[in-house]
Amino acid sequence: MKKILLTGILFFIPLVLSAAEVHFLIKQLKNNNGVVRIAVYNSAESFVQPEKTFAVCDSQSPLQNRTARVVCRLEPGQYAAAMYHDENGNGKLDTNFIKLPREGYGFSNNAKLSFGPPRYEDAVFSVSEDMEQDITLQY
Repeated sequence: MKKILLTGILFFIPLVLSAAEVHFLIKQLKNNNGVVRIAVYNSAESFVQPEKTFAVCDSQSPLQNRTARVVCRLEPGQYAAAMYHDENGNGKLDTNFIKLPREGYGFSNNAKLSFGPPRYEDAVFSVSEDMEQDITLQY
């Protein structure tokens, strides 16, 4: 029994140690209400498809000075992220009657929209160690 437990622990430790922290610093929020939510995608095929999200990370501390810091722990690899300022805390990006966002939104690398979401290639970033991305949301 001890041997099985030790083997399990030894197998799990490298998985935990290999994950890196990606710090997203979200600046120029419209206000300090709600939270910032980030959806992380690990392929072009899944990018901005909510049902194919690889990971979801939320701001954990209250928003201050119209800024949020969101930390995602990710294994080494290629990712792209989409984020929004959930001002009213309802868990979704609110839109108007023609489906345009009513809350701030953005993408990793500050990738810009062009008649729809940006290309995965414009938002993709590589994770191999702890890193930081500064993001400015669009309102």
